[in-house]
Amino acid sequence: VKTPVVGYTFAEDGTGHAISVESDGGNYKAVCLFTFEYMKADDGIPERNDAGAYLITTADELLWFADEVNGGNNEITAVLQNDINLGGITWTAIGTKEEKFAGTFDGQGYTVNNLSGGQGLFGYVDGASDDAKAAIRNVIVDGTITAETNGVGAIAGTVGHNATIESCGNLAELTAAASYVGGIVGYNEGGEIKNCYNWGTVLGTSASSEYLGGIAGYANKVVNCYNAGFVNGTGAHGAL
Repeated sequence: VKTPVVGYTFAEDGTGHAISVESDGGNYKAVCLFTFEYMKADDGIPERNDAGAYLITTADELLWFADEVNGGNNEITAVLQNDINLGGITWTAIGTKEEKFAGTFDGQGYTVNNLSGGQGLFGYVDGASDDAKAAIRNVIVDGTITAETNGVGAIAGTVGHNATIESCGNLAELTAAASYVGGIVGYNEGGEIKNCYNWGTVLGTSASSEYLGGIAGYANKVVNCYNAGFVNGTGAHGAL
């Protein structure tokens, strides 16, 4: 006669995992060998929130995001969930001349630490139109950037007309044998830089290095920003 099962417990023994099943008629024990398979996203691919934004939690996920943008999927959106350490990684900036970053990146006040490379966190940034602007906001960069090409900034190298850089900060040191170098943006073609700050050093190291600034090497629109970092070069340079 079958008796109804009223409960069960899991326990381990020497042969595997034992499942003790309790019924109205007494206790029964079955010893089973089994394994659990945990389902998760592929390595390096971040999860997404309900709005479709990628939730960046590791350096690998940030690398994946950069590769995705530079590979042509350039309108995607990301949100940092914590500080990111790029130590030991030679960074390739997000957004190329051919595939400019056209999405939204929200750092939520977190810091990307130990960034090193020839540009900043982002390379080229520009949205599709005035109604579809690219935006980078609320992110801080720390590290060492050594550049030999024009248009370098810790947050973004070159910013187009349809882009906004907002509430970002730089703690990194920028050393450049190049021109158009800034603590936040290297060359701003017409976008808006607002509520940003620079505490990092910006140095031009060649006789041809010019247009160096604490906030931007060249900019059309800078609003409510300040520089507390040292800026020096042989050519034209200034605090902002």
